Amino acid sequence: MLFNKDYLVTTKDETYKLWPRRNDRLVWPTAIRDAMPTAESNDHLYLQARAFFAEKAHEYVVENGAVEPLRMNALADALSTLFKLVVIDLEDNDDAQVIFEVLNGRQTPLSAIDLVKNLLFLRGELAAADVETLYDRYWAHFDDAWWKEEVGRGHAQRGRRDVLLSVWLTAETGKEASVSHLYSEARAYLNDGPSTEEVLESLSNYSVAYEAIYDHSAVPEAQLRVAYERIRRLDIATAVPLLAWLRTLPANALPTADHVRAVRAIESWALRRAFLGLQTRGYGAHLTRALNDAKRAREGDTDIANAIIESLQRGALAWPTDRDVTEGFRTTRFYGNLGRARIALLLSAIDAQLRAEDPHQPDANIDYSNLQIEHVMPQSWQANWPVFEAGLPLEQDDNNPVWLSASDDRNRAINQLGNLTLVTGSFNGHLSNGSWEAKRSEFAKQNTLVVNFSIANSELWDEGRIRTRAEELALVATRIWLPANKLQG
Repeated sequence: MLFNKDYLVTTKDETYKLWPRRNDRLVWPTAIRDAMPTAESNDHLYLQARAFFAEKAHEYVVENGAVEPLRMNALADALSTLFKLVVIDLEDNDDAQVIFEVLNGRQTPLSAIDLVKNLLFLRGELAAADVETLYDRYWAHFDDAWWKEEVGRGHAQRGRRDVLLSVWLTAETGKEASVSHLYSEARAYLNDGPSTEEVLESLSNYSVAYEAIYDHSAVPEAQLRVAYERIRRLDIATAVPLLAWLRTLPANALPTADHVRAVRAIESWALRRAFLGLQTRGYGAHLTRALNDAKRAREGDTDIANAIIESLQRGALAWPTDRDVTEGFRTTRFYGNLGRARIALLLSAIDAQLRAEDPHQPDANIDYSNLQIEHVMPQSWQANWPVFEAGLPLEQDDNNPVWLSASDDRNRAINQLGNLTLVTGSFNGHLSNGSWEAKRSEFAKQNTLVVNFSIANSELWDEGRIRTRAEELALVATRIWLPANKLQG
């Protein structure tokens, strides 16, 4: 049942009736031969499966320490005559995933990328292509553990290869790929699309781009590397098809300077919106339109980066101006509305920019992921931070409209960006709710972080100073994430 008859075997590969994928072929002869595998070699799934069935078969046929012949015969009969293999041929409008889930009692999800792979290599075999060479050249790296990892959260969690398939399909077709109908959409594209080898080569090229974007391979250009990292941290996955398409272009179509300009534009548009708390609904369609505009620019031999910059400015999902950023930083409630990771990313980027711009600052390798967000004026301010009116402290009086107005203004100010900063682990947490005099000296000790210099140098810390610092931070942020007109070539 496992081996072909000798007279049918003309090459070594034809010895077995079943021959697995290439990465598993070394262990296959060990898994199906009569000799038992050694215990230390049982780390492969095939050998674990063999051990499982051997154990279950032994439990069934051995009774009171001896083999029960009737049970042995029953097991042999079941395997040789009752075990069935079913082949289902699909019509063009059949969805293989739906059919698999109906037939599969345990509801194990079927990977869309594996269905596409099977379809592609079946097409290759029917066309008499050298599928072994195609596999080695374009597909073998997908067997690496990194590509099999699940990414995303909750219901959106998928294998990386399926995510890549979605990225590739969106980039190739210029239409947002539907996650729930990924295989059917891919098959529809393949039916009228390029040849098998062209598809495999394209998928392989996009996988190289995807690995770079997700920090699995080196990116030589520092600005691209930083932009990818920030986009990943904000989980703006809808930008990945456009970013990946850009990486697949040859240098004569997209010089490095233009590539950097295009990616910085995507980063600036997305992060300015993120820091102002603007809606993300519709990002997929907006970025897909930018992708199509970029494709038309390439076909027309015009500036691809400029096409992306112009496209991102059109429509309802506007590119915030410098004035928008400044006003948002001054008035928006950051702490409590934006996630802490987003605030930390903004402040760490500003600190890095200030350090880079200061010729007197030494090089420093700061791990921003270990820093904490600190309120300069504490959220519990009532004990040590009096409210002043006309230079005199106001007593708390909930019946006094002046006090109520002043305390409301303060409660808004403490959670705005101008009152937030980053501190290292050396910051004395016991002083968090202390007076300005006590905290100011502690900020002076935080000289590793340039973003804290202006805080330590402030004689007074009040609502006016908070608004002023927000404007200062906005000036730096708009130098990091440039407006559209400054990115156009």
